[in-house]
Amino acid sequence: MNLSNSYLAFGDSLTAGTGATDGCGYASRVHRALVDDYGDQVGFALCGTSGATSGELYEQIRADLALREHVEHAAIIAITAGGNDLMQAAVPFFRDGESRPLTSALQQFVTNNRKILAEIHTIKHATSKPALILQLGLYNPFPQFPIVVEWITRFNRHMQRLKRSGAVYVNVYDAFIGREKMLLSDDMVHPNEEGYVVMGEQVKKALSAPAHQELLRNLFRDSLHP
Repeated sequence: MNLSNSYLAFGDSLTAGTGATDGCGYASRVHRALVDDYGDQVGFALCGTSGATSGELYEQIRADLALREHVEHAAIIAITAGGNDLMQAAVPFFRDGESRPLTSALQQFVTNNRKILAEIHTIKHATSKPALILQLGLYNPFPQFPIVVEWITRFNRHMQRLKRSGAVYVNVYDAFIGREKMLLSDDMVHPNEEGYVVMGEQVKKALSAPAHQELLRNLFRDSLHP
C-alpha cells in the first residue's frame, strides 16, 4: 500500500460503510475523486470500527501503531465520531425519560474528540507533514423526535467550533433533512448507498474550497510529480 500523501478515513460505522449493500461507503467514493484529481498515487487507508464510541476511537488512535503510521503519512484525515455516544445515551432517555446520560455523553464526546484531534496534531508535528483534517457532522435518522434534533444539533455545534483546533466541519445534517427515508438503509439508522453518495458529496464540497484546493495541491505535489 502506498502510504505517502494518502487519504485516511478514520472513525465508526459510517467510516466502515455499514448499511451499503455494495460495500462502498462514503470514504471510498471520496478516494476515487481524489485519484481523479491527483492521480493514482494517492494512497487510501480505511480504518472504520462499527459501534465505536469517541472514547474507543481515542484509545485506538493512541495505541494502534498501524493507525498512527497512517496518520503520519496522511494528507487528508476524515473523521466520523459521536453517533454511538449519542445512541447509547438515548436508550435510557427513551426508556426512563432520563436526560442526564445525554448531557454526560455530550461532555464525554467533547473531551474525547479534542483528545483525538490533539493526538493527530502530536503525530503530525513529529513528522512535519501537515494534513487537512475533516470532521463529518451527524445527520438525524430520527427527525420525528424533537429531542433528537436538539441533541444532534448540540453535537454538531461542538464540531463546528473545532475550526480553532484545525478541523474542518463537514455539514452532513442539512443534506439529509427531508430525505431520510430515501437515504437510510433498512436498519433506518445507517445510510444506504445513496446516503453514502450524499456524504461523499459533502466531503468533496468541503475539499473544493479554494483555500483547501491550494493546500491539497501542495500536499499531493509528490503524487502529481513522482
